[in-house]
Amino acid sequence: MPARKLSALPCFATTGIGSLPVADPAEGLAMLREAALDVPFWPQLPRRSFLEAMVPQAAVPIPFLRIDEAARKVMAVRQDERPARLAETYEALLAGEHERFGLSSREAAAWEPFLAETAGRAAVKGQLTGPVTLGLGALDEQERPIFFDAELRDATVQATAAAARAQAEALGASRRLAIVSVDEPTLGVLGAAGYLGVRSEDAVAALAAAIEAIHGAGGVAGVHCCGAADWGLVLEAGADVVFADVYGYAASLAAAARPLAALLARGGRIGWGLVPTDEANAGAPAEAMLGRWREAEGSLVAAGLDREELRARSLLTPACGCGTLRREQASEVFVKLGVLRGRLREAAGGRV
Repeated sequence: MPARKLSALPCFATTGIGSLPVADPAEGLAMLREAALDVPFWPQLPRRSFLEAMVPQAAVPIPFLRIDEAARKVMAVRQDERPARLAETYEALLAGEHERFGLSSREAAAWEPFLAETAGRAAVKGQLTGPVTLGLGALDEQERPIFFDAELRDATVQATAAAARAQAEALGASRRLAIVSVDEPTLGVLGAAGYLGVRSEDAVAALAAAIEAIHGAGGVAGVHCCGAADWGLVLEAGADVVFADVYGYAASLAAAARPLAALLARGGRIGWGLVPTDEANAGAPAEAMLGRWREAEGSLVAAGLDREELRARSLLTPACGCGTLRREQASEVFVKLGVLRGRLREAAGGRV
């Protein structure tokens, strides 16, 4: 299974979630070098352009979506244009042209420089906006999320799956460990006002399509949510890694103890998002983060997970992307991540 590739990583290997608070790709890559991550990730740069925000970045290559930069919205094309644009989308999908849905320098300025810089690395990480978040963030002419339109939802899911496969292939998933994270912040708010109509079976099917595409390219599939996600749902979809905001939402992991135990048994990993990236908690000390980890780990062990296996199959990340922070705050996030890596590896060795 793809998760077996993860066995090459040491416990509490570090990586990132996605965005950095700079506009220059070279500066973003310099920040990554300074961070000295075990698994570098390609940085999204939302301060460079609206196109590098999550939803528009995913929408750029999809023919039936259009981007209104002035209004900062992603919309489906007009009804009269829709048949032709959907036909264009499906023709590319049926022809196996998944690279057409991949990233370009227009909406991901650091993508190609990252590929060049990390060509010799044994492990890398990518990420893309998940089909649920894209489907709920893009709107139709009535400003209703396109996820509630069955035709547009299906096309969105298939286009996102093609993008996931294209990214995994470009990262070299057949030759090295390439984790591709399907980023789904909306999984933490399903059931809230505006999202009441999202059925869990539709969310699982959408996630599963992206995960299957990543696996098809030889990649390891992760899912990230910076909220109180239903991790049981995520694991039902087949994820190999869960990237959770443990600093803010540790209870959501404890609620999924049984499927998490099954994940670890098959070689998957938990990505502990311990370093907060929101403005309110950005200055929290490392000891507070360790306290959250002890509480979260204790809850999982009390629920029946093996402590040693849990630690051996752990990754370490910020809670979310750093794109909303100041430059110096983001740098501090990665300093703290390195401190935590050392402390938690000591814990895994039984010395703390």
